[in-house]
Amino acid sequence: MRAALAEGPKRAVDLFGALFTREIGSDLLSFATREALATLNHLQLRGQVVADQDVSGVNWYRLDVRQLLAG
Repeated sequence: MRAALAEGPKRAVDLFGALFTREIGSDLLSFATREALATLNHLQLRGQVVADQDVSGVNWYRLDVRQLLAG
């Protein structure tokens, strides 16, 4: 997931490919979204990811630049 976020800001649904090997259909959309959000929340708590909310209320996740600079 960090590699995907290194490409630039992503929404939780944009990260399904980084988490799952199969395509996510409508039957698994809620599950996949919860899993992606759980992983993103974990990375946020570790200080590795930051969420920015756009004017529509959508969270865009990105790597925390301070973590990247700290090595």
